[in-house]
Amino acid sequence: MLHSAPRNTWRRNNWRARQTSIIGPDRRGEVLAYQWLKSAAGTNTTNSIRFTFTNVELRQEDGHEWMAMDYATDVHGDCEEVFRMGGSDVVTRKHGLQITPEGSPPVVRQRFEWRIPGKINRAMVADLTKEFAKALVGKSFVVPEGEQRPLLHFPIGTTGHVSVAIGARLRDRSVNK
Repeated sequence: MLHSAPRNTWRRNNWRARQTSIIGPDRRGEVLAYQWLKSAAGTNTTNSIRFTFTNVELRQEDGHEWMAMDYATDVHGDCEEVFRMGGSDVVTRKHGLQITPEGSPPVVRQRFEWRIPGKINRAMVADLTKEFAKALVGKSFVVPEGEQRPLLHFPIGTTGHVSVAIGARLRDRSVNK
């Protein structure tokens, strides 16, 4: 019995050290797109969206910091893009602009933005934004209908997080009725 107390104490202290490294203030975010960018495309070619990211940047507006992702889509079939956000107190917005230059087909510019929560480490956000841009800007990938691809994961404070994913789903026709 004398030997089990120090071992249990060591296990408990070692567990606390591991937890501190996982959830402590120095937790690192992760660009998740690297995990699937080089994977084979899905088999559903009838309903899918090809995404091409053209820019990723941090923007300041009205005292808030926003991560903006500019992208173009090539939609096949009857589907629409979906951004999924995990975490609490997430604020997002989406913009689109269609321009038809004279003698050219229409060009659609789209932007998805999410407001950076105040508890996120600013240096980490800047580093992850650069890494995210490096991973995705200028690259195209296909997401079949019903699937999604994780993009980013940001820790917030000591225990929270925000995650961002992109996907494709069948267009909901009941909304237009």
